[in-house]
Amino acid sequence: MIRRALVVAASPEGPTPSELAALAEQHDDVVAVDGGAAALLRAGVTPDVVVGDMDSLSRADRDLLVAREVPFDIHPCDKDETDLELALKWCRRRGVGSVTLTHVWGGGTDHALAALGSMLRAADLTPMALCATEVMTLCTGRHRPVLRGFTPGDTISVLPLSETAVVTLVGMRWPLNDHRLGRLSSRGVSNIVTATDAEVRVADGEVLVVQKRDDGRSGWGATVVSNVVEAKR
Repeated sequence: MIRRALVVAASPEGPTPSELAALAEQHDDVVAVDGGAAALLRAGVTPDVVVGDMDSLSRADRDLLVAREVPFDIHPCDKDETDLELALKWCRRRGVGSVTLTHVWGGGTDHALAALGSMLRAADLTPMALCATEVMTLCTGRHRPVLRGFTPGDTISVLPLSETAVVTLVGMRWPLNDHRLGRLSSRGVSNIVTATDAEVRVADGEVLVVQKRDDGRSGWGATVVSNVVEAKR
């Protein structure tokens, strides 16, 4: 079985406390990225570790975590990597094979692009980032992932981040079969799910898949299935 980790950053934009608590129960490890520990504590969840330089964690929350004997992976404020990047490295050392990210957007364009870069460098962990009404999943063809669990009516955008990518879309209004797309090609934007067994497959390249539900539902049904990844682990 692939070990799964929930990584909670410090942006104010994220799941509600009840949603976050439910997500924590579905993962093997819960990782707080610095001030992300506050969101977990509000949800009644004690993280397994807190990673970062501790510049956004209040003294009261830190004292509470210390009292609960939560380990800290502390780094200096002057560093070459973001706290999110360091948290993803912690996951890899832990043997995690799949990560779900929350509270990573909302800190400005620079932070959003840096978070996307962190996801790209952690493509081996098949990172999935949850927003209010979107799910963003980074897939690499090296692991030949298959995304399922979509709902008819969902909007799906497939955006290659590598120079080119080969993708297959099944159960969509505009299907593709091993089609090669260029970097950030508009060809993959705003497709519509038409079948309950819809799939996104990536055979080559690195692709960001964005699932959007316009009716306000969280849209957190997409799952990543990869026999290659499971066999390697």
